[in-house]
Order: sequence, then C-alpha cells, then structure tokens
Amino acid sequence: MTFSRKPADRYAPPIDIPRQHLLNPLKTPCLALDIGGSLAKLVYLSNANMSGDDSSEGRKLHFVKFETRHMAQLIRYIKTRLGDNIDKIQGKSVSVTGGGAHKYKDLIEQTLGLKVHKQDEMDCLIKGSNFLLGNIPNEAFALNKGGNPDITFQKAGCEFPYLLVNIGSGVSMLKVYSDEHFERVGGTAMGGGTFWGLGSLLTKAQGFDELLALAERGNSSTVDMLVKDIYGGSYDAMDLPGDLVASSFGKAARSAGKGGSTNGNFEDADVAKSLLRLISNGIGQIAYLNANLYGCSRIIFGGFFIRGKITTMRTISYAIDFWSKGKVQAMFLSHEGYLGAVGAFVKEMGLIQKDLETAVCDKSLNVQLAESEKLSVERKDEDQNFEKNNDLGYHIHNPDLDGHEVRNDWIDFVGNGIDSFSDIIIGIAYTQFRLLSLL
Repeated sequence: MTFSRKPADRYAPPIDIPRQHLLNPLKTPCLALDIGGSLAKLVYLSNANMSGDDSSEGRKLHFVKFETRHMAQLIRYIKTRLGDNIDKIQGKSVSVTGGGAHKYKDLIEQTLGLKVHKQDEMDCLIKGSNFLLGNIPNEAFALNKGGNPDITFQKAGCEFPYLLVNIGSGVSMLKVYSDEHFERVGGTAMGGGTFWGLGSLLTKAQGFDELLALAERGNSSTVDMLVKDIYGGSYDAMDLPGDLVASSFGKAARSAGKGGSTNGNFEDADVAKSLLRLISNGIGQIAYLNANLYGCSRIIFGGFFIRGKITTMRTISYAIDFWSKGKVQAMFLSHEGYLGAVGAFVKEMGLIQKDLETAVCDKSLNVQLAESEKLSVERKDEDQNFEKNNDLGYHIHNPDLDGHEVRNDWIDFVGNGIDSFSDIIIGIAYTQFRLLSLL
C-alpha cells in the first residue's frame, strides 16, 4: 500500500541529516508512539526505512499522525516503512505512551512483532517538552500583540518553573519544576475533543482538519454577542473593548432556524470560528488562573488542538494577555502535537541531558546553544511551498502554515535551528556507541 502525507501534516517538519554526520551503533526500530483518545502520533528516525540501516545518504526525524480509530492504517504505515527490515527488529522494544499503550498493546505486538514498552503519559509529556525546549533553538515562540516582529523565537534552554498546558481530547495542566520534578495542578474536560464533537454536531465538517479550515475563514461576530452589541461601543468604566466577546453564541439564541436546524441561518464557517474562540478563550483563562495560582510567568501550550493554526494561537495569546494584564506570556512549540511521542522516543533511545553534556561533537553543543539569538522577523509575501538548504547540506521540509504572514518567519526559524539539532543527534549516537563499546 502506498501512503502519502497530507499538507496539514507538514507543520511539524521532518529534518534531513547528512550521512557524513552519522554513527549507527543501534539496530533498533528507532520509533515511538503516543496513542491518545482521538489521535495517534508517531515519531521515528530513519533512512529510507526505520531499521537503522546505514545505506542511504542521510537520516530523517519524522512526525506523523493518524486518527486513533484508524490504528490499522498506522500499523500498515509502519510496516511499509520498515519494508524488508521488519524481520531484523523482531522482539525489540518500542516505547508507547497514552491510553492506547494499554488498549492497542496486543495489536502492535502481534502485527509488528515488537515488544510494547508502556511509558507514563505525563512523564513523556514533560520529557518531550523539556528536551525540545532545552536543546532545539527556536522551537518555542511567542506571538506579539501589535508588535514588530509579530513572532519572537526563543533560544534553546528550559527556564523553570513553567506551566505546560497540553491540549488533547481534554486538557492537562502541569507545573514543571525541573527535568525530573513536575505535578499535575489542573485541567479541564473542554479540549480538542469538545471542539471536534460540538463542531460535528453544529456543522457539516467531516473531520478535525476540515473543521479548523472552516473556522479559519469564518466570522464569529455574526454568532457571538460582543460588548458593543450590548453597549453600542466599549464599556470604558470596566475597560472592556467593544469587540470583546460578551456571550459566545449569544446571537444564535435570537435566531432560531426554521425546521429545527441546529445552526439557525448561520454559516458553518462562522459557527466553527465561534466554537474555536469559545474553546480557546476558555482554555486560556483556566491556564492563566493556574499559572497565577502556582507562580508561573510562562505558559507553554502543547497538544494537537493548536496544530500550527495562527487563529488558535492568537486567541489563546489574547486570552492570556488580557487576563494577566501582560504579566504572563503564552508560548507555543513547532512540534506541539508530538510532545508525548518525543518524550517516549527520548526515553527509549536514552536521549537525556547528561548524555548530551558528555557527547563529543564536531563543535561544542553548549557553545552553539549559547550563540543562538532571537530572530528579527522580516514580513513579506511568499509562495505556498518553500524549501531551504544551508551550507552543510541539510534539507528542511517546510511546514504548511496558514496565511503568508508567518511563512517567512517559519522558514527562518527552521533554518537557524537545524545546525544545533543535528549536532544533538550526532552527540547522542556517539554516546550510545561509546556505552555499547564498554559492555
């Protein structure tokens, strides 16, 4: 069976690593899974396959998702990628996290011949988040309200404590104290599953991506009741701007449709946009309240609900800025939907900070990270498809972000971040090789 990647899958771009920078001491599947209630996420390091074979020109770190209800498709995808090398990894372990680590254990073991190593979901989230924040320059970024540039990328490094808000089917909020210490401090059942479920009831959208696409082109002010709809303008005494939402879906209550229609006379796109803002604003407010209660000035948002959509990020950023009066910063990640899978991958491959610090690389990893600077983003229109190669021969597979306003930003971000990332992989492989040689 032939598999193809949809454009929406490219927002978490794979990375090519040249052959001359590779050591290959391990003959393992080099993959990990995070199987949630709605989506299953796969992270794998490969050449032309997942076997660890050294025959190709380089390796890639890939990020792929499937709806959990299509687990059989995901299994076939993995088997196709493994190809003839599937026999070489029989009996090897694979890290799996999320509820599906239990539910689909037998299916994975029986069809792939791998031994499922179940990993704790929250621990993997933290491991993945800390690894990306601490080692990948420009992985984290913030949206600046009315600022120039609109997006500010962050240098690699974990500043503790921070609040991690993981938005999956539901939402978990965790205060992260250090690489090893964290606690779940809150959450809400109003998450991505809520958006998808209500969107399915209220619109004709056939899937999550279609629902998000509807929301991107919608106008929620036709459905939501705004402050100006009540006061005729801003409510200056309470410092409430006129375009602030006073009641989500407030106008729908006044426009009962004919024949029992579920969305009255409103356009599906407007309903989807209102629903997206309702969920995003609610999550943003609850996140701020937890950050304020537990003394966190930074909130990192992860999970597949966001999916690189600028509208969602702006809504969450506005909510955090509004409720905190600018004192708390909302930050996003370029691979936000894969934190659990990355964490499981990190644990399975032994990609831990102490290994990185002792790794021998062509250049000092610490020096490279220290030299990383925030990007000054130049705004300009660009074509839909981008490719960028640096002087070392790395090929960056671009994301598919919506709208021209962030495309150029993202190209610069990936181009500046790839050198340090590749050295991380080099250092990790070298450390593993040295450890194996001592056995």
